[in-house]
Amino acid sequence: MAGADESGEDVNGRGEWLWTVQSPRYTYLMSEPSRGKGVMDKHFPNGLPGTVLVTDRLPLYFKLNTKGHQICLAHLLRNLKYLDELDTSQDWSKRMGRLLRDAIHQRKHKSWEQIDRKGLMERLKELLAESVEKLDEEFGKLQRSLRKLQDYVFTFLFNKDVPSDNNASEGAIRKAKIKMKVSQAFRSRAGAESFAVLHSVMDTAKKNGMPIFQAVRAVVEYQPIALPELRGIYGVLINRKRQKIPVISFFHLFFYPYLCIAFQKLSTGEMVEWSITAVLKTAVLRGTGGSNPSLSADKSA
Repeated sequence: MAGADESGEDVNGRGEWLWTVQSPRYTYLMSEPSRGKGVMDKHFPNGLPGTVLVTDRLPLYFKLNTKGHQICLAHLLRNLKYLDELDTSQDWSKRMGRLLRDAIHQRKHKSWEQIDRKGLMERLKELLAESVEKLDEEFGKLQRSLRKLQDYVFTFLFNKDVPSDNNASEGAIRKAKIKMKVSQAFRSRAGAESFAVLHSVMDTAKKNGMPIFQAVRAVVEYQPIALPELRGIYGVLINRKRQKIPVISFFHLFFYPYLCIAFQKLSTGEMVEWSITAVLKTAVLRGTGGSNPSLSADKSA
């Protein structure tokens, strides 16, 4: 399971986009000028074929190669709340909202076997078949959208690993939104990309129980040799270090390729026995014979 989301960002006066693809173990942020499908194709050219993707209803997500989808019911409930207020005389949106809240409640409070999946699905089909032509056009837009995506409304009732909302993805972008409120913008494209890389490193380390400072230090100071996929850039990393290329270059060269590999392995359904923690623990400091003091250092130091 993974979640994806995107949010606008100001880069030196230009409206651009910060994207995230995240899971319980990884956070991957991408700063890109576009909001089109080409962004996901660029970072995940093979899609996420073994992953159920939790998102809002942005059409491009449903063009990706995935195992399945779950639309964010928190987003959908906000859409329905708007329709409640738009026309207080109707009850279609209220009944749809009650259905979604009932499904969420059953997932939280009933045993897996006692969830009334058949009844919930029948109620959904009835609401989607009901005519809303006499109501505001916004009702028709939402109903048509849900008809197309009805197979992805209750995925979380059939897969224990899938949540009903995309709150984790929104949380992954939240720090960038806080920065936007404080500084209003990134002053350059390089700055926006650097923020995305650094936040990817730190949030992934946090999810894997690693002290953030030690994780950043380990990525910068040690060369990866444990993963075959990264050996090809091993020499490049050493050459860059000798040339005193800025630290952020190491993040782009080391961490982003690793994180892409991690998501692609997850997406194929393989058992991923190496996490960011495992990689950092096996990253070897030249001349130390494999020891890594930044990982074994006293946390109180």
